[in-house]
Amino acid sequence: MREDSRRFFQSGEHPEPFPDWLFGRRSCVITILFVDDEEAIRSLIKHFLEISGDLTVETAPSAEMAIGMMKETIYDAIVCDYEMPGGMDGIGFLTLLRNEGNQIPFLIFTGRGQEEVAIDAINHGADFYIQKGESPRAQFADLVQKIGQAVQRRRTENALRESEKNYRNLLESLPDLILTTDRNGIVISLNNPGLLKQVRTDLIINKPWTNLITSGESRKAQDAFDIMMVSGNPMTDLRTSVDPADTRREEMPVTVYGTVTRSETGAADGARIIFRNIAGIEWAAERIRAGEERFSSLLALLPLAVIIIDPQGIVRCWNVGAAHLFGWTEEEAIGHPVPFLLTDNEDEFQKILTWCRENEKIRNISFPAKRCNGSIVRVILHAAPLHGPSGSVAEILLVMTNPAD
Repeated sequence: MREDSRRFFQSGEHPEPFPDWLFGRRSCVITILFVDDEEAIRSLIKHFLEISGDLTVETAPSAEMAIGMMKETIYDAIVCDYEMPGGMDGIGFLTLLRNEGNQIPFLIFTGRGQEEVAIDAINHGADFYIQKGESPRAQFADLVQKIGQAVQRRRTENALRESEKNYRNLLESLPDLILTTDRNGIVISLNNPGLLKQVRTDLIINKPWTNLITSGESRKAQDAFDIMMVSGNPMTDLRTSVDPADTRREEMPVTVYGTVTRSETGAADGARIIFRNIAGIEWAAERIRAGEERFSSLLALLPLAVIIIDPQGIVRCWNVGAAHLFGWTEEEAIGHPVPFLLTDNEDEFQKILTWCRENEKIRNISFPAKRCNGSIVRVILHAAPLHGPSGSVAEILLVMTNPAD
């Protein structure tokens, strides 16, 4: 038995069952693969990690055997010894997984305490590095807590990707052509519906939205747009027509709708314009309702605070999780700047928005936030840009969790 393992067993201290706060309420048990070349360590770790009932632990004596087990079983996280004589070590195992694109949470658990070992582990993609110590009770508590953090972080990242994918799929499943313009009516972004294939795409991006409309009616459409921007009232049921991509075909009748978008100061900074093919309008309306219902159901089911803002920070979507975490209702939040900012972290939040506008994804930012009742909560913030088909950032998705829950 190696010296670090001998000290681990001879400390005379026995770990106690884990308190509830280490895991909180979970919807399912976390399955761990623990890899260590010493049978006594494997048995001890498995026994005490499974005491709480929150973890199921399977063990392997080598990285090579662990690789084979992973082909048969899906694990939530891997805990692996750093030094395993006679075969692949922990860093080699980790490097193999990351090179294959496997981002499973990976924790290095070892008796070697040199700083360079910790740096080596983190540089190769380990989520945490934990040194075996003289106190098993504290060691097990630290290990379990870090397993919970690593798994929750990865689940949050997966939820973020799935939410972004569903939001984009929702927009692109709609039969309507949806344009985002600046305050002068120049098109910034658009979705990708079937209607887009029937019109001249060269008339859209970075050009006036009225270019799509039949020339004899474009003036009427621009007047309606100008009135909307000045009054702030939606443009509704503008009946007009667009020129088809195939010039041999007749003009396509459409109904145009529009709403004003606003900056964080409340000033009108642009608009969303919707072109709806009048043919089959009842079918199209049903598709919209179904798409909105699916997206609303997705947001309601996520046990996370999910917020969608425009690039200036104005709230466009505020789910039930956000209302639960911060206290503001959907009606109170939408259309206004995010309400949870503290005076001290406004600059930091603006930096996050800037990174997202530059197509950066932000993960695992510890961020103090204000609740509706004035109390402060420290959340883990993730942020990602939502792109239009042109590649520009149309909105920003925020996902926040409370580590204390």
